[in-house]
Amino acid sequence: MKALTLYQPWASLIADGIKLIETRPRSLSYRGTLAIHAGQKVDREACLQFGYDPDTIQRGAVVAIVHMADCVQFPHPMVEPDPYGNFAPGRYGYLLELLEKLETPIPARGYQCLWDWKEPRCQQCGGPVESAVAVDGYSTAEILWCPKCRKAAPTK
Repeated sequence: MKALTLYQPWASLIADGIKLIETRPRSLSYRGTLAIHAGQKVDREACLQFGYDPDTIQRGAVVAIVHMADCVQFPHPMVEPDPYGNFAPGRYGYLLELLEKLETPIPARGYQCLWDWKEPRCQQCGGPVESAVAVDGYSTAEILWCPKCRKAAPTK
């Protein structure tokens, strides 16, 4: 699946179904399913402006799955500018439809531009895995958990 990394809070705004147009300086010919990845960079002022805590907002994980329906150049008669992007003339808007907000974001390293993301799968059953926190005494670790096998999952 293709993926797109965004700074926060922009990735969370998409995952929450608030931001439906991702604005960029270049057009994109890709159409179809797209993973939305929350990068490590956080715009603190924007987080506060849109009601997110910049210190606890999710980073470094896929947070949503969307369908990229189209890419249009601004100004465009069918697109109303909103406060979540740069709608300057000559820029482009990726028109998104939220398919799924991941209840448990999946840790992943992000990249610039579109990149290929392979959703982790359990080696034993082939099912999807979830991110979880394992607690052992006084230490914690983030692990991948298979809800079908009901145990920590080695992935493929």
